[in-house]
Amino acid sequence: MAEEFKESQFNEAALKMKRIHEAQAMINEHRLRPFEKSKRFPNSYGFEVSKAEILNLFAEASTKLTPNEIESLIKLKLKTEKLMSNLFEIPEDNWEYNSKLKREIIDILFEFELSSRKGLEDHGYGSPNKEAEAGWD
Repeated sequence: MAEEFKESQFNEAALKMKRIHEAQAMINEHRLRPFEKSKRFPNSYGFEVSKAEILNLFAEASTKLTPNEIESLIKLKLKTEKLMSNLFEIPEDNWEYNSKLKREIIDILFEFELSSRKGLEDHGYGSPNKEAEAGWD
C-alpha cells in the first residue's frame, strides 16, 4: 500500500520564531548578572545559561548558514568555552579580583551572540527592514 503524504497541520516557522524569541529573552535576562547563579537554573551561572542560549540561536540558523559562517561561529564557540573553563580554574573567592577574565568572557559572549543573531538576520529569521517591504510607508 502506497504511503500518502499529507500537508502539515502547523507552520514550523512560527515555532522557530518562538524558540528564537525565548532564547533571546533568556540571554537578555542573564546578561545583567552573568557571574551570579541563575535564578531559573540554580546550578548554573548566568554566563553559562547565556552561552547555552546563544548556541540555541546558532542551532536555529545553522541549516541556512554557509560553511564559512558555520566555521566562524564554531571558532567563537570554542574560544568562549576556553575562556569559561579558565574561570573555573580560579578559586571562587578570587573571582571578584579577576576582572580582566570576566570582561573577556562578557565580550566574547557578546560577539558570539551578535554573530549568531547576524546569521539569523542574514537568512531571513529576523524582523524585516521597513525599506525592504513593499507597501510600507
